[in-house]
Formats: sequence, structure tokens, C-alpha cells
Amino acid sequence: MRYQRFVALGDSCTEGLDDPYPTGDVYRGWADLVAERLAQDDPEFRYANLGVRGRRLDQIIVEQIPAATAM
Repeated sequence: MRYQRFVALGDSCTEGLDDPYPTGDVYRGWADLVAERLAQDDPEFRYANLGVRGRRLDQIIVEQIPAATAM
């Protein structure tokens, strides 16, 4: 199965705060790792990480879900 799009919602865990690449100079989150793997199967793959540190569920519902749905 090929995925064409992936939109990640969430807080700092999704954003990648304090989750460094092995080189230690840049941060990446779990969503970036998943998107990287999914993109290997399709060069047209699209990815958006809407994760923002400090967001709570009530904020994610109001802010991120409408944006994700529009994508």
C-alpha cells in the first residue's frame, strides 16, 4: 500500500522538541521519521507536521484538525 499524504498532529513530541538527529545538531520528531520512510515508496509523497509544543488536545482539535482536513 502506498501512502500519498501524511499529516501529523500533536504537541512537542510530534514537533520533535529535544529529539536530536544522531549528529546532534538538528531536531526531528517521530513524525519526521515516519514520513521519511513513507516517502521512500513514492517520490510524490507529501508531508506536513502541524505539531506545536505545548498544545493540548482542545487546542489541537480547534487549530490542527481543520488545517489537516484542508490538506
